[in-house]
Amino acid sequence: MNLNPLLNDVKSRVMHRLPQGINVDEVVEDNMQEITDAVVERVGFALEQAMLGAQSILKTQSADYINGLSVSEDLIIEIDASVKYLEEGYGPHQMLENLITGPKSKVAKDGSLYNTIPIGKTDKIDVKRAMGNQTKMFLGKGYSTGTSRRKLQDIVSKMTSDINAATNIPRSDAKKFATASSKQDPASSWVHPGFAGVNQLDQINAQLRDELIEQVSNIIEVAAMQRG
Repeated sequence: MNLNPLLNDVKSRVMHRLPQGINVDEVVEDNMQEITDAVVERVGFALEQAMLGAQSILKTQSADYINGLSVSEDLIIEIDASVKYLEEGYGPHQMLENLITGPKSKVAKDGSLYNTIPIGKTDKIDVKRAMGNQTKMFLGKGYSTGTSRRKLQDIVSKMTSDINAATNIPRSDAKKFATASSKQDPASSWVHPGFAGVNQLDQINAQLRDELIEQVSNIIEVAAMQRG
């Protein structure tokens, strides 16, 4: 975790508000534990916000999205290129050819290809597992710059509680299936209408940055006033 860019922005912001003679670098160094704890807590909540947002919008593909999330060294919530289309969206496209030529496709007696496709069911177990994996990775980073293990565990405990509530929504266990066949018209059958995308990470990261600057500024200013 690289706090330097954040700290440089904060120091520029608070420099003129500190009592005369206060060395801001010394204040930062002496309060690094509290600063790091505050940063990790807020980043954890931003990651949670991204996971819950994906779960509420994507439903059946939310596990893929959540598994693709990560926190960069510069404290940005990112998504892997392989699932970035879920964040940014995509246009309408025909699906039939891919469905009937996949590894699970079969050949009918008349020589046509077909495949039985499960539809319309959210796998709560996969979503919960993906969210759990993210919280474990967040905890496992350790943040050796000073954050206490107990603090991280408290953050992850809250995230896990929120995840349990979000994924405990009653849903029908009945599985539904539809058949894709080479006898169908690809122009009218199995045409995906497109998806606007979750489009949440820019807003989450902008809010995260603003709140980090505000929180760290407050920590430094209060500590400096106590010295003055």
